[in-house]
Amino acid sequence: MPEVHTYRRSERALEISQHNFHELLSGLAATMGRSQCIMIGHSMGNRMICEDLLRRDSERDLVIEQIHLVRPDLSIPAYVLDEKQICRFAKRVYIYIADNDPWLRLSQSFSADVPRLGCPQGFFELAMRQGMTLDRPLNRYFLDIAALNGGHDIPSDLIDSVIRTGVAEQNSRYTMTPWSEEHTKRQLIRVQRGGTDGKARK
Repeated sequence: MPEVHTYRRSERALEISQHNFHELLSGLAATMGRSQCIMIGHSMGNRMICEDLLRRDSERDLVIEQIHLVRPDLSIPAYVLDEKQICRFAKRVYIYIADNDPWLRLSQSFSADVPRLGCPQGFFELAMRQGMTLDRPLNRYFLDIAALNGGHDIPSDLIDSVIRTGVAEQNSRYTMTPWSEEHTKRQLIRVQRGGTDGKARK
């Protein structure tokens, strides 16, 4: 399958790029000081962000205002183990997920059927039945963007809205509602187009 070869080439390029990415961020951190920084990753590129943060010893080394992991091609089990370490480097972490993402479904098949973070396919329902809480860490938000039907694209307009207003229940372009009243009101949110002006929820 041509898709398999393309995917494997991307993985090899990612491994080679990881060192350069780490050096770039370290250089930026040294020059920016306490300046606000927003990091946005897409698909497999999110692996570089997370791997870099796992390499760092102290959050004082790198100050990040927001991290946006968009349709992340990451192993869910691995992310769950590392989430606390990753999230301590940013004031807010937003993870954009969609069970109808065709490329992440394909990625899962290439990865021994290990579920992808960006395409959890029933993971949250199972986790909640087992008593897992999604309200920790407090600075992490899952945004379910399946209703936007964006394929594997980057929802640039939504990201801009989240950067500007945080996770507002409603704003002029999107409506955001709790995914489960029973388990969470803040950390797992369904996103739909349309809405009215509203105050951001911090």
